[in-house]
Amino acid sequence: MDLPARQPRNDRSLRPGARFTLLAHSLFLLGFSLSGVYVNIFLFRVGGSLAGVGWYHFYQYIGLLVGFVIAGHWAERSDRTVVLRIGTMTHAFFFFVILLLGEGAAGFVRELGLLLGVGGGFFWLGSHTVMFDLTSDEDRDRFYGLYNVLASLVTMIAPFIAGAVLARVPGTPGYRIIFLVSLLFLAGSAAVTLLLRERSADGAFDLWTALRSDGNPDWRRVMWINGLTGVRDGVFVFFVGLLLYMATESEFAVGTLVLLGGAVTVMMSWIVGIRVNSSNRSRPLTVGFFGTALSPLVLVWSPSPFGILLFTLVEALFSPLYDIPFEAVSYKALETDPDAGNMRVEYMVAREIPLNLGRLLGVAAFIYAAPHMAGVPNRVRLFVAIVGLLPVLAWWAHPALLRDERSALATD
Repeated sequence: MDLPARQPRNDRSLRPGARFTLLAHSLFLLGFSLSGVYVNIFLFRVGGSLAGVGWYHFYQYIGLLVGFVIAGHWAERSDRTVVLRIGTMTHAFFFFVILLLGEGAAGFVRELGLLLGVGGGFFWLGSHTVMFDLTSDEDRDRFYGLYNVLASLVTMIAPFIAGAVLARVPGTPGYRIIFLVSLLFLAGSAAVTLLLRERSADGAFDLWTALRSDGNPDWRRVMWINGLTGVRDGVFVFFVGLLLYMATESEFAVGTLVLLGGAVTVMMSWIVGIRVNSSNRSRPLTVGFFGTALSPLVLVWSPSPFGILLFTLVEALFSPLYDIPFEAVSYKALETDPDAGNMRVEYMVAREIPLNLGRLLGVAAFIYAAPHMAGVPNRVRLFVAIVGLLPVLAWWAHPALLRDERSALATD
């Protein structure tokens, strides 16, 4: 199954399929981000345990690993849009289940985590593959810049609105409202995926070849980077919001934090989307890497509400400078494989394996440390320093990755 030849594009427009993909993702992110951060707080409220939230995420990352592999097999036997649709519907079912469980959800963190993780594996495998198919190196920075703008708008506004709802309707009734609305938006996202053109598959799934990456050292570097960054990101995705909630006992404060960070991310994503392209990725990626990798120093300095706010703003400022060009560089590394068209699904799955193994390692450290951190700021600082600064070690893989990309551009 070869990729269709792409004609040179002299305009800045996106393909119709890419626009439908952005719409489906916006609805998905609207539904999930409305409740995603508050699922952690809800489980903490009804269970009263930081470790319980950690176990929820631990099983979620196990589910992601399993889900990606199963979805990869399915995508090669069926179609990547079908996989995307299944993932979206599974997320909707997750919120249906948590609505049924109510305050009893704390007793089912393993099952909830696995369900959400498997659904995430299907959704993001389908998503990454569709994005790869519908973009090229010429328009990928623009696509991901626009995607980051829309994603940041959605993910900053939705938690703020949810936090306001929870402030007016406190307790379980408020959570039921936002979980129900999330379910409806996710159902709408699944409906939009019906507009995406399906594409035949060749039935073969050779994950081992993609993991070995023989003859493609840049792809191995991408996987090492994902593994190291996954250790921090797997914990910080929920720990920062929980820290603020424990300090303020206010869901609205958490929503406001997400709103402020999202506003900065929107601005920076827009700038990166219009200014960065395949010829000038090196400098913003480097600045973004060190700004993002060193941002946990703010939390080490002060794990207080002010420190959490400052960390969020610093992270929001630098992460688009890194995330957008790195995503494009990652796909460029994939495309250096002459069999990229046939192996694109396997590469997407292979990329997620070290990422989720890193997340599992980080969450395992959190589960171990959680009982010792409660009410002891210095232990929180130590944990943040160890886990938060680990991605700095990933820099070793970047210079060669960027050098190889510049060499490829020089020969184009």
